[in-house]
Amino acid sequence: RDFKVRREIELQIGDSKKMEEILVGLGFTKKWVMEKYREKWQLLKVEVVIDELPFGNFMEIEGSDAEITKTANKLGLKISDGITQSYWELWQKTGGSGNIAFNN
Repeated sequence: RDFKVRREIELQIGDSKKMEEILVGLGFTKKWVMEKYREKWQLLKVEVVIDELPFGNFMEIEGSDAEITKTANKLGLKISDGITQSYWELWQKTGGSGNIAFNN
């Protein structure tokens, strides 16, 4: 497999301050905050997400392995050129400067 698979649980939170209080009450501590602008696009069974962050723009293709590969091909992308690091890992690579050098 050439791409990352991760279990995601999404839910809507009506009051972010109260959610923060719940997390703190459970013993969590805030590690970092990542600001991003996100667009979601849908094509049949595939969701394409475009994220704009302070250190770059990124796209995620979400769906089954076959649908991800098919969509990447349709967009003219090679799976082998993709990155699998999290945004936190990418940010750490920059040393907090926001300057990332990619091989492709």
